[in-house]
Amino acid sequence: MNTYGWDLVFVTRGDVVNRSLAEHLQKTPVSVSYTEDNVSVAARFSSIQIVAGGGGKLIYFEMPVETGTISLGDRKWKIDGTEVIVELQLAFIDNADLSHVQDLRFHLAVAGKQVGDTTDGAVTLVKCLPGKGVDSSAASAFSQHVVDCLLANRDQLAYVFAAINLQP
Repeated sequence: MNTYGWDLVFVTRGDVVNRSLAEHLQKTPVSVSYTEDNVSVAARFSSIQIVAGGGGKLIYFEMPVETGTISLGDRKWKIDGTEVIVELQLAFIDNADLSHVQDLRFHLAVAGKQVGDTTDGAVTLVKCLPGKGVDSSAASAFSQHVVDCLLANRDQLAYVFAAINLQP
């Protein structure tokens, strides 16, 4: 673990982080949209939370779709209630206001090739669970495009986990 030269490191439990994420999403819901060729996705996530899995710098996040649709050509399906689990990383990004501070945020840079991909900024789909009544074709299509959708909407996922002075 890189402690960036600090002698003391503080940690917190996942439920504390999840509670903070939930409070943030109540104030600022995450809505995403994505269109490429004949595919179109629109979704609003009801929550984002850390779940068991991952390891090292890879963290599993569960993202249930509160409301959403996916369209392929002239076919359109609802994906309400569908849950995706994605493997993400966090990264330190320069704080816009304080030059000596960096913000710990989601690092969404590239599509991961497989679960466990440690490529810097890799976003990998772990699992897609269709919501009640969601057509299996819709869930399959969503699972094929959810990573691209998240990458295209990285600014919507700009939650700051921490603001840290990295200079000891």
